[in-house]
Amino acid sequence: MNAPGDADRSQEANATGSTREVAAARFEFEKQAEERKTQLEEKKLKQARFDTWARFAGTVALGVLVTGGIQWYGIRAEEEAKARAVIAEDARNTRELAAEEARNTRELAAQQTQKTIERHKQQAEMVIQLTNAREKALSDLRARMFDSLIQHYFQLGSEAERIAILQLIGLNFRDAVQIKPMFELLDWQFANGDLPIEQKGPARKSLRGAARSIIRDQLSQIRQSTDGVVCQLELNVSDTKKPECFPTLTVELVEVEESKIRVRTNTMGGAFLETPDEAHEGWDDFTVTYFDMPMVDYTAATRQADLEPIRYSIVLSETGQKTARIAVAVLPLSAVNSQHRYAFDELLQDYLFPADAEE
Repeated sequence: MNAPGDADRSQEANATGSTREVAAARFEFEKQAEERKTQLEEKKLKQARFDTWARFAGTVALGVLVTGGIQWYGIRAEEEAKARAVIAEDARNTRELAAEEARNTRELAAQQTQKTIERHKQQAEMVIQLTNAREKALSDLRARMFDSLIQHYFQLGSEAERIAILQLIGLNFRDAVQIKPMFELLDWQFANGDLPIEQKGPARKSLRGAARSIIRDQLSQIRQSTDGVVCQLELNVSDTKKPECFPTLTVELVEVEESKIRVRTNTMGGAFLETPDEAHEGWDDFTVTYFDMPMVDYTAATRQADLEPIRYSIVLSETGQKTARIAVAVLPLSAVNSQHRYAFDELLQDYLFPADAEE
């Protein structure tokens, strides 16, 4: 049997042993904890070193890439600049070549134009010389012819001879001579002179026939001109009509006599009336006979839209009891004669102004 003191000492020894075990266990735990901490720190240090090297490597690689990219871009830019310089040089050479060709073309065209102008001038001078020579020869011939015809006319030949002389003058001189008074005088002499009554009618008929032949010739010349027109019109007394070829004009037949008619037109004082009244008051009044020649006996009137006056003529073709057939002729702007002056005018225009003719 143990003594009480031994029991206490045994308990103390047990307690001390337990304390030691706890302290050892705690020390072991703390040691393990410290080792784990040390390991964790080492891992962090390694990770930090790895991250640092990775960043350094990335920076180096990025620098290499950037440097390489800059160098590549510089090389490419230099190559492109050289290519652009080559293209620009080619373009400049092309432009210079095109400009040189254009200058050569213009110079060649100018030379050709100058040669053409010189040739046209020479041709025009030749045409003018020929025309002047022809006009002079014709003028001299017509002057001698006119003197001869007038002398024979006033020598009081037969009625047929005098009619033939008037017809020759009218056909050869057209608008150069106004022979209406000679026709009217001869017609009055046939009607009131010493001719036998049975010859008066045929003589006056022959005289009107000669006048008609002259009028037909002049109307034909007007039709053949560039801008002359002729149309026929039939009217009864008090009728008002517009010619188809000249609708600006309005003609009213006022009176019909044996050898003449009286008409009125929608003109006043050399101008067409824009709004003529229905009563036709103030209209110009004309007497038209069988001896009115259209290239000489014409009227000029202006319209508001035109700068130049329009020349027109009313010619008597035939009369009835209260009817009349007339011709309305619109004269061209330039003269018409037996030498076809229009053709010469157009020819000279082509030679003097070849550029206008080509357009």
